Amino acid sequence: SQMEDDIAAAACITALAQNDVEVLPSGLPGTVDIGDAVTVSFDVRNVGAASATSVVLDVAVPANATLDSASVTTGGNCTSGAGVATCSVGTLAGGASATMTIQATAASAGTANFNAAVSATIDTNASNNSSSIALTVGSVAQPVEPPSGGDPSSGGGAPGWPLLLALAVLGFRPRRDG
Repeated sequence: SQMEDDIAAAACITALAQNDVEVLPSGLPGTVDIGDAVTVSFDVRNVGAASATSVVLDVAVPANATLDSASVTTGGNCTSGAGVATCSVGTLAGGASATMTIQATAASAGTANFNAAVSATIDTNASNNSSSIALTVGSVAQPVEPPSGGDPSSGGGAPGWPLLLALAVLGFRPRRDG
């Protein structure tokens, strides 16, 4: 019968393997100061069984950070422009992964959100294609000001701290009477 033939034919149908690329943060940098070098990394993985082709990872660099460089462990080409670093990961076999690393410099205080998005020619699950890393950029500690007074250009006063420092280095100590 037709039903028996359909059941027999269905037994030899194999589900096609699918791919699913995802991106995850790789280490969280925490808190940095203005001017500090920052390294931010994202892992892109193919959690499916089939190879994912034309895998591309984009990372939006926040306005309070300056992009210095971008690289990917697969050796793919990385470019940058308009606040986005883009790396061509290439093909990822089922279960394979790659890491994109961003080198940046913290430029101003506030929260710096690095937002990543991965894409592939075919991706069966878009819900895991974005991720972000937030780091706090604090202000740089202010230098300690030397004591006031004794500025030779101010017309007098006690000797300034540069003179006192020089005398101390040379071994001269103030004389104490009494």
